Amino acid sequence: MSFYIIGAGSIGVFVAAKLSKNAPVTLVPRDPSSAERFANGITFTMNDQGHFQVPCLPWSQIERFEKDSFVLLTTKIYQLGDALREVAKRTDGSQTLVLCQNGLGVCEEAEKFLPGVKWGRAICWLGVRLEAPATVHVAGVEAMELAGGEEAPLRRLAETLSASGIPAFWSSNVAPAEWKKALWNVSVNGLCALVQGPNGLVLEDPFLKPLMDLLMKEALAVARAQGVHLTDADCARVIEGTRTAGKNRNSTLQDLTYGRATEMPWLNGAVVRLGLKYGVPTPGHLMIANLIQHLEKTRVFADFSVDKSKG
Repeated sequence: MSFYIIGAGSIGVFVAAKLSKNAPVTLVPRDPSSAERFANGITFTMNDQGHFQVPCLPWSQIERFEKDSFVLLTTKIYQLGDALREVAKRTDGSQTLVLCQNGLGVCEEAEKFLPGVKWGRAICWLGVRLEAPATVHVAGVEAMELAGGEEAPLRRLAETLSASGIPAFWSSNVAPAEWKKALWNVSVNGLCALVQGPNGLVLEDPFLKPLMDLLMKEALAVARAQGVHLTDADCARVIEGTRTAGKNRNSTLQDLTYGRATEMPWLNGAVVRLGLKYGVPTPGHLMIANLIQHLEKTRVFADFSVDKSKG
């Protein structure tokens, strides 16, 4: 088995390093100049320490993907179009393509750019943060849930991930898997980003916890209207996942800090759109989505953020 990890952000670099213990891995950054960052290897700190050598090649040095290889797309969802155009030039149809983005409706988004693929989905319950040049801070690793796609290769992928230190399993239905993780993202990401705090703050602060509860309640109602019935165990998993990655600064906050676009249209924004579709009120999610997108547009966090040379 060989792997191509498309995207050299936090998740991509972490997964590439872990898989490199058990299989050939190539990390493909979106920016060709980023390949030099990983020439001296990838270092893990905090809860999972180690050093890994992973080949990092720009698109120009990859003519074709190896037959029957795995291609994991770990770019941000709004970068999928560019990545999939490059993937399309290098695949012969034998590869297993796996989408590792946060959010709701990821397969539908990918279908706009590369139609007809039986997409695999990877839902990442990973608290990791990448700092320049190549250091990954590992706050917590819970699991990676694989869903949809072709069962046999995705089960093999799950086995390899598990053997590499990332507990993984496969399920057939994408929508419940997306919603289980989205429930965490839409309840925590935007709220913590607005107060510029780590994930655990929503559990510790008596002013934030009721807001988290409201967001979760609205999201549960929208999921139910779409035919996805989340359980008390799913809600408990959100709480436990928040505790596990309590020290981590989530991706929405990182994106705002470094002046990047956020995934908000596929997180709280998606809950708002689905709520309108099914007639479910979502005022909490509307507020979060609009405030985050205002900050994204005005770049307030980026203008006043701390030293960005570390990220």
